[in-house]
Amino acid sequence: MGKNTLADSNEEFGLLETETTISVGSRTVTLQSNPTTGTYLVVHDWQADEPLSTTLVTTVAAILEADISELPPLFDRVDSDALDQIFGPVESTGLDRESGCVTFPYSGCLLTVHGDGEIWIQTQPDTPAST
Repeated sequence: MGKNTLADSNEEFGLLETETTISVGSRTVTLQSNPTTGTYLVVHDWQADEPLSTTLVTTVAAILEADISELPPLFDRVDSDALDQIFGPVESTGLDRESGCVTFPYSGCLLTVHGDGEIWIQTQPDTPAST
């Protein structure tokens, strides 16, 4: 089975219509979104100093227009250290991983993390994220 492309993901999640920038630690990243479908995309930079967990929580907070301190701990849903180990660069070569994904719920959203750094987030209806 081949790797999904951004075009494949756009077909599955709906075309992304808008772009905004958010601060993740010491860097700025682009958050693409389709507010009609409640779908968002951000790309984690595996070479950055910030861990994946920072990108995840910061992005969800931006989507929900909430303060990070208002969100539940990420470790209640997923082992963030394990995510970094599974998807981070291969230690022996330093090369980025390009395959694999994991999906889990967090704070009214459904997050899908891909090995290439893409993080797709869908707000879930009938949760606080939809207000």
